[in-house]
Amino acid sequence: KESINFRNHVNKLPVASYPNKLSEYVAGCADKKGICYRFATHYDDNYFSYLSSNEDSALRILQQLQGILNTWTNSKAVKQVSVGDIRRLVCPEQKFDDLIEVRQRLNLDEFEKKVLNANFSIQHADLHGLNILVSKELNPILIDYGDIKYAPSVLDIVTLELSQYFHPAHREHTIPDIDLINNWFNGETFVSLNKFPRVAEFLRQWKSENCFMEREYVATVYSYALRQLSYEGTNKEIAIRLIEVSIAAFK
Repeated sequence: KESINFRNHVNKLPVASYPNKLSEYVAGCADKKGICYRFATHYDDNYFSYLSSNEDSALRILQQLQGILNTWTNSKAVKQVSVGDIRRLVCPEQKFDDLIEVRQRLNLDEFEKKVLNANFSIQHADLHGLNILVSKELNPILIDYGDIKYAPSVLDIVTLELSQYFHPAHREHTIPDIDLINNWFNGETFVSLNKFPRVAEFLRQWKSENCFMEREYVATVYSYALRQLSYEGTNKEIAIRLIEVSIAAFK
């Protein structure tokens, strides 16, 4: 799947925004393939490391990243979908089925029947900080293409926003205050409460440019938070509160 995604989507991105593919090989007796890439030199850091240490640098990386990903999102199209359709793209059924207690308590099956219009485009779909390598000149390249899919055009932005709080490589550095979660959809208050306010403001502006309506952003945040409940080590209080806030914000 990664090879198909590379051929169909990744190599349409700007030059130097992804590593060159050298070759594919078959492993063992099955038809499983591996892929060899050539990485540019001096890409020794990742987005998480810059976010933790230098907000100015993190913002510059995001500005370049937006230019790269616009190649995909410039071709966005509106689809009518349900909240459940979006959730299945982010949190598949096998994970959802294991969350029966939360589903019943928050009446999620009923919430997922709600219908909305959303912009869809190609998305990386796993754009956390470790999948954005960064050179000393602050040039980003994208790696890990196995999850690329046609999805809401805000999915990569939601992942950039939320992975800093949930990904095991970074969550200890940025533990969110419950007030931040309670105000997740309250724009100005959210930015003022944020540890990285200029990064937060940039991502919210980028989100607005990609959204058809706010509902698709809310549904995608809901879906991402729900997926986190399937992982060991997740701060479940924060994830569940984000789900509750999302449901309340869906208008």
